[in-house]
Amino acid sequence: MKRRYLFLLAAPLIPVLAFIAAPLPAGLLNYRSLSSVKILDRDGNLLRELRSATDGRSTPLTADELNPEVRAAFLAAEDHRFRGHLGVSPIAMLRAAKQNLKAGHVVAGGSTITQQLARTLIPRPRTFLGKAQEALWAMRLEAHLTKDEILTQYLNRVPFGNNTFGLEAAAQLYFGSRAKHLSLGQAAMLASIPRGPTAYDPYRRPGQLDQRRSWVLTRLERTELATKESVASARAEPTDLTAFTAAFRAPHFVEFVSAHLSDWGLANAAVVQTSLDPRLQPQVEEQIAQELGRLTERRVSSAASVVVDNETGEILAYAGSADFFNAAIFGQNDGIQMHRQPGSALKPFIYAQAFQRGYTPATVIPDLDTAFNAPKGSYSPKNYDRRLHGPVRAREALANSYNVPAVRVADDVGLGNALEVLRRAGFESLKAGAEHYGLGLALGNGEVSLWEAARAYSGLARGGVVRPLVPVLRAWDADGHELTLRRELEPRRFAERRAVALVTHILSDNAARARAFGIDNALRLPFPAAAKTGTSKGYSDNWTVGFTRERTVAVWAGNFDGTPMIQVSGITGAGPIFKRVMTKAMKDVVPAPLVDRRGLSQVSICPLSGHVAGPRCPAAMDELFVPGTEPSRPCEMHGELSATLSPELRQQCLQLAASQGRLVDLGLDFYDWAKNEGVAREPWLAAACMGSAEREGNARVLNPVNGGEFLLLSDLPLADQAIPVRVRASASAGPLAVWIDGQRTLELQPPFTGHLPATQGAHVMEVRDSSGALLDTVKFVVRR
Repeated sequence: MKRRYLFLLAAPLIPVLAFIAAPLPAGLLNYRSLSSVKILDRDGNLLRELRSATDGRSTPLTADELNPEVRAAFLAAEDHRFRGHLGVSPIAMLRAAKQNLKAGHVVAGGSTITQQLARTLIPRPRTFLGKAQEALWAMRLEAHLTKDEILTQYLNRVPFGNNTFGLEAAAQLYFGSRAKHLSLGQAAMLASIPRGPTAYDPYRRPGQLDQRRSWVLTRLERTELATKESVASARAEPTDLTAFTAAFRAPHFVEFVSAHLSDWGLANAAVVQTSLDPRLQPQVEEQIAQELGRLTERRVSSAASVVVDNETGEILAYAGSADFFNAAIFGQNDGIQMHRQPGSALKPFIYAQAFQRGYTPATVIPDLDTAFNAPKGSYSPKNYDRRLHGPVRAREALANSYNVPAVRVADDVGLGNALEVLRRAGFESLKAGAEHYGLGLALGNGEVSLWEAARAYSGLARGGVVRPLVPVLRAWDADGHELTLRRELEPRRFAERRAVALVTHILSDNAARARAFGIDNALRLPFPAAAKTGTSKGYSDNWTVGFTRERTVAVWAGNFDGTPMIQVSGITGAGPIFKRVMTKAMKDVVPAPLVDRRGLSQVSICPLSGHVAGPRCPAAMDELFVPGTEPSRPCEMHGELSATLSPELRQQCLQLAASQGRLVDLGLDFYDWAKNEGVAREPWLAAACMGSAEREGNARVLNPVNGGEFLLLSDLPLADQAIPVRVRASASAGPLAVWIDGQRTLELQPPFTGHLPATQGAHVMEVRDSSGALLDTVKFVVRR
């Protein structure tokens, strides 16, 4: 009978004992949701500590990092019987129960350190039932953890105010020290805070904190957790509280890194060591600030720059704006990640594609008024200086950033191929189809980021291989385990090495760009460097991106709100910042040869024709070629008088040679340009003088273009919508007749220009000479 009663009395305890004995839930003691994220530079210096999921800072420590002073102070302040109980203190609970019954609700907890840990791990309402559940959890923790483990868990989670959790983070915040180096007086101060983090805030309520600290020191002595002498010494030591600062260096970079941790597989990171150079970063920020001071009157409010180590892809400097904290310039916008039109900064990649398809740096490209047949209709680009430069070699065209030749190159390469090479180079923002951008793609009408530009130009520095940019070197979780990073893309080749070498040589040729930028320009550096500028339409943005073998620097200058700058181009806005930043980035770096000339040949050419220099050429220059693409014909633009000239023509030719210094036949394509630009009054005469009449050839229709479309506007008179006609032909061809749909419509005299009435429908235009011989035919459509 007695056994039965004993069983009945013990039966209710069975579930309780089973609960206490059950293993702790998986992940219960995980610090993941508590740990803050420390962002460090490459040397391990703190850039910023980001708040954890519980909205505070926390750095876990281990049991062996708890010094005796820390253990004593917290046990005196919170639970001096900690070593002797099993999770709950009956004496403390009875005292608290008496106070709670008297008040009619919970006003005192009597909680042990283990109970406080249980409350943190498994939050419960502050009710009588909640306190009972808290006690059960405390006993369960005691059954599975050692006292040191419980104390360590508690000290890593307890709040210390000012968005700080855990003793280590508190020690660093309030004393700039590691927890293991805390003195007894400092430990007593920190042990005073958890009872009321707001009431005992060290910065806002130092008086209340001092009283609480004094009480803790008294408890240390009374409980014999510290000697009388050590307590007296602790009372005498100064607090030495550090100023409250939230470390926030390289703010745009830290914001970028923190926003992409999950993308890189670092969602659980507690410490992230970045690639940022702590010496270069402030220098880049300073260079931007100094140069913008010069541009204030030109309505330039901000700039951004990123520096890349080409060998590793590591980000060495990252300044997203002139001032992150300046709201007037929208300083928190990130100019490295935003998408803007890069202007001419995309041209090098299209030229690299052309050099793989038969173009050479010596290829003469007509820089003439041209209407290109584009997906959305006729397209007539204009050069930045609003001039036409006639025959220009590809070297000159790229170095001086002429627009018309660039569009012609893109047209020859093929719009789809041009877009594909840009995407392979890392311009992933160009997501639309080729027809969306049209030939304006060569002039940067697609929006990309400075980040993408830096990545792609770094690929040029590597000979045509793009690799991921590396902002993070390594990262660890709260338990100290190193995490595996995911990179933004896999390395890949986007252009053939020798084609890239030719582009690099051109972009580093200061003499080649002198016509547009002058000899002493912002791209001229004391070491070999290749660079390209870009200016968007309306002066709203300008770019300069360039590289040495070791470093790539990308710069944007402009206004985040889109306000146009006042006549500021890439060479005058972003260019000087680029020069300053690149000079700083190359300090103490021994530059390697910039151009990889392996597999390239060299030929002496005529600078005007691009062909092999002849005896009549006034100058010669050495040019680089991919073997098999070298010119074989001698220059035909410079010549001597033909021996078969009539006396009258010979006299005219002698006068022409005397006035020009030499005979120069630019060729049929450039006769009109030469006359309009004042280069020659009768450019076709030189061909006759040199006996090269075959150059005159058949006439060619320049406008309308074959396959062109014209749109009639209902709100304009038809007379104002006449179609311009331009035909290239030698003056000796005489008057030319224009036939439309089988009917003679117009007669053209040199320089063979005129206008046709715009009539709706599809039309066939023929050009015939005075004998009626057909010279050229084009088809065009007029739509309403």
